[in-house]
Amino acid sequence: MSENTENTAEAGDNTQPEQEQEPVQAFSQDDVNRIVQERLQRERDKFSDYDDLKAAAERAQELESENQSLAEKVAEFEAQAERSRLVAEVSETTGVPADVLRGETKEELESHADVLRSLISTGPVVRGQEKRPDAVSADPLQEFARNLFAQAD
Repeated sequence: MSENTENTAEAGDNTQPEQEQEPVQAFSQDDVNRIVQERLQRERDKFSDYDDLKAAAERAQELESENQSLAEKVAEFEAQAERSRLVAEVSETTGVPADVLRGETKEELESHADVLRSLISTGPVVRGQEKRPDAVSADPLQEFARNLFAQAD
Protein backbone atom coordinates (compact mmCIF):
# COMPACT_ATOMS: atom_id res chain seq x y z
CA MET A 1 0.00 0.00 0.00
CA SER A 2 2.77 2.37 0.67
CA GLU A 3 3.87 1.90 -2.92
CA ASN A 4 0.50 3.11 -4.18
CA THR A 5 0.70 6.18 -2.05
CA GLU A 6 4.14 7.02 -3.30
CA ASN A 7 3.05 6.48 -6.87
CA THR A 8 0.03 8.73 -6.50
CA ALA A 9 2.09 11.40 -4.82
CA GLU A 10 4.58 11.31 -7.66
CA ALA A 11 1.78 11.20 -10.19
CA GLY A 12 -0.02 14.05 -8.43
CA ASP A 13 3.04 16.18 -8.62
CA ASN A 14 3.33 15.60 -12.31
CA THR A 15 -0.38 16.18 -13.02
CA GLN A 16 -0.79 19.48 -11.17
CA PRO A 17 -0.42 22.44 -13.51
CA GLU A 18 1.96 25.01 -12.43
CA GLN A 19 0.07 27.95 -10.97
CA GLU A 20 1.25 31.39 -11.60
CA GLN A 21 1.58 33.28 -8.44
CA GLU A 22 0.49 36.88 -8.61
CA PRO A 23 3.02 39.33 -7.44
CA VAL A 24 2.06 40.87 -4.13
CA GLN A 25 1.32 44.55 -4.48
CA ALA A 26 2.69 46.76 -1.84
CA PHE A 27 0.69 49.86 -0.97
CA SER A 28 2.16 52.85 0.64
CA GLN A 29 0.41 54.43 3.63
CA ASP A 30 -0.72 57.31 1.43
CA ASP A 31 -2.36 54.85 -0.97
CA VAL A 32 -4.15 53.08 1.88
CA ASN A 33 -5.34 56.41 3.32
CA ARG A 34 -6.57 57.51 -0.11
CA ILE A 35 -8.46 54.23 -0.66
CA VAL A 36 -10.06 54.41 2.78
CA GLN A 37 -11.06 58.04 2.26
CA GLU A 38 -12.61 57.21 -1.11
CA ARG A 39 -14.55 54.35 0.48
CA LEU A 40 -15.75 56.58 3.32
CA GLN A 41 -16.82 59.25 0.86
CA ARG A 42 -18.84 56.70 -1.15
CA GLU A 43 -20.59 55.59 2.06
CA ARG A 44 -21.26 59.19 3.09
CA ASP A 45 -22.69 59.90 -0.36
CA LYS A 46 -25.13 57.01 0.09
CA PHE A 47 -26.58 58.68 3.20
CA SER A 48 -26.14 62.30 2.20
CA ASP A 49 -29.90 62.86 1.87
CA TYR A 50 -30.66 61.31 5.29
CA ASP A 51 -31.38 64.69 6.90
CA ASP A 52 -33.71 65.64 4.05
CA LEU A 53 -35.53 62.32 4.33
CA LYS A 54 -35.75 62.67 8.10
CA ALA A 55 -37.21 66.18 7.78
CA ALA A 56 -39.68 64.96 5.16
CA ALA A 57 -40.75 62.09 7.42
CA GLU A 58 -41.27 64.47 10.34
CA ARG A 59 -43.31 66.81 8.11
CA ALA A 60 -45.39 63.87 6.90
CA GLN A 61 -46.05 62.87 10.50
CA GLU A 62 -47.09 66.45 11.37
CA LEU A 63 -49.42 66.55 8.37
CA GLU A 64 -50.91 63.20 9.35
CA SER A 65 -51.65 64.38 12.89
CA GLU A 66 -53.11 67.64 11.53
CA ASN A 67 -55.24 65.65 9.11
CA GLN A 68 -56.46 63.49 12.00
CA SER A 69 -57.43 66.51 14.12
CA LEU A 70 -59.20 68.14 11.16
CA ALA A 71 -61.10 64.92 10.48
CA GLU A 72 -62.21 64.87 14.13
CA LYS A 73 -63.38 68.49 13.87
CA VAL A 74 -65.30 67.74 10.68
CA ALA A 75 -67.00 64.78 12.37
CA GLU A 76 -67.87 67.01 15.33
CA PHE A 77 -69.37 69.69 13.07
CA GLU A 78 -71.33 67.09 11.14
CA ALA A 79 -72.72 65.70 14.41
CA GLN A 80 -73.72 69.20 15.52
CA ALA A 81 -75.40 69.87 12.17
CA GLU A 82 -77.29 66.58 12.39
CA ARG A 83 -78.43 67.38 15.95
CA SER A 84 -79.55 70.86 14.87
CA ARG A 85 -81.52 69.32 12.03
CA LEU A 86 -83.19 66.85 14.44
CA VAL A 87 -83.99 69.61 16.95
CA ALA A 88 -85.56 71.75 14.22
CA GLU A 89 -87.59 68.80 12.96
CA VAL A 90 -88.88 67.85 16.43
CA SER A 91 -89.58 71.48 17.27
CA GLU A 92 -91.62 71.88 14.10
CA THR A 93 -93.65 68.72 14.65
CA THR A 94 -94.30 69.23 18.38
CA GLY A 95 -94.57 73.00 18.56
CA VAL A 96 -92.01 73.20 21.38
CA PRO A 97 -89.35 75.92 20.94
CA ALA A 98 -86.08 74.45 19.63
CA ASP A 99 -83.85 76.20 22.15
CA VAL A 100 -85.42 74.37 25.12
CA LEU A 101 -85.19 70.85 23.70
CA ARG A 102 -82.55 68.54 25.18
CA GLY A 103 -81.30 65.20 23.94
CA GLU A 104 -79.01 63.69 21.33
CA THR A 105 -81.27 61.30 19.43
CA LYS A 106 -84.62 61.91 17.83
CA GLU A 107 -86.33 59.71 20.44
CA GLU A 108 -84.77 61.64 23.34
CA LEU A 109 -85.77 64.95 21.77
CA GLU A 110 -89.34 63.78 21.18
CA SER A 111 -89.74 62.48 24.73
CA HIS A 112 -88.37 65.75 26.14
CA ALA A 113 -90.71 67.69 23.85
CA ASP A 114 -93.65 65.65 25.16
CA VAL A 115 -92.70 66.48 28.76
CA LEU A 116 -92.32 70.16 27.94
CA ARG A 117 -95.54 70.24 25.94
CA SER A 118 -97.46 68.86 28.92
CA LEU A 119 -95.97 71.62 31.08
CA ILE A 120 -96.58 74.33 28.49
CA SER A 121 -100.18 73.28 27.80
CA THR A 122 -101.28 74.14 31.35
CA GLY A 123 -100.59 77.77 30.56
CA PRO A 124 -99.49 80.43 32.99
CA VAL A 125 -100.98 80.34 36.42
CA VAL A 126 -101.80 83.74 37.88
CA ARG A 127 -102.14 83.83 41.60
CA GLY A 128 -105.72 84.14 42.62
CA GLN A 129 -107.23 83.01 39.30
CA GLU A 130 -107.38 79.32 40.12
CA LYS A 131 -107.77 78.43 36.44
CA ARG A 132 -110.87 80.65 36.19
CA PRO A 133 -110.50 84.27 35.13
CA ASP A 134 -113.62 85.36 36.96
CA ALA A 135 -112.18 84.35 40.33
CA VAL A 136 -109.75 87.26 40.51
CA SER A 137 -109.61 88.77 43.95
CA ALA A 138 -110.31 92.44 44.50
CA ASP A 139 -106.79 93.29 45.64
CA PRO A 140 -106.18 97.06 45.22
CA LEU A 141 -102.55 96.54 44.16
CA GLN A 142 -103.55 94.12 41.41
CA GLU A 143 -106.24 96.56 40.26
CA PHE A 144 -103.69 99.38 40.18
CA ALA A 145 -101.23 97.27 38.15
CA ARG A 146 -103.98 96.24 35.76
CA ASN A 147 -104.96 99.87 35.20
CA LEU A 148 -101.35 100.99 34.91
CA PHE A 149 -100.59 98.58 32.05
CA ALA A 150 -103.98 98.68 30.42
CA GLN A 151 -104.02 100.05 26.94
CA ALA A 152 -105.52 103.42 26.49
CA ASP A 153 -108.66 103.33 24.36
